[in-house]
Amino acid sequence: MNKEKKNRLLIIETCANTFPKVEKDRLPYLTTGQDLKDVFLTLFDADGFLISEKELKARQKKTFNDAPLATALWWSVTSNANPYKIQVGTMMLWSTELKETFQTIDKLLEPVSQFLAHLEKDRASLSALGAW
Repeated sequence: MNKEKKNRLLIIETCANTFPKVEKDRLPYLTTGQDLKDVFLTLFDADGFLISEKELKARQKKTFNDAPLATALWWSVTSNANPYKIQVGTMMLWSTELKETFQTIDKLLEPVSQFLAHLEKDRASLSALGAW
């Protein structure tokens, strides 16, 4: 296992283990820190990169009990890691609940956005080339 992969997996583990410690009033409505941790860990592939939107949708059909939470968490990680991948048109069609969940999670992840950048494959590649 190379050093970059170890670092990505460490970032994922550290972020995931932090969610259960977040105060309840800072979490999305009817969501626990353990819920966030469980979903967060499923958003990454074996190499520690964020899965694609297509893969997210495929997984939602199979495994996620809380698809809105997974969607909001995935978009929050994406928006913090690579803001150029934000699809405003998609977000405009979100339900009020999904928008509120996204905004709440986004506030939690914003302080660690520089670390999340390593978890998005395109952003990490551009950074390695010196283009970011």
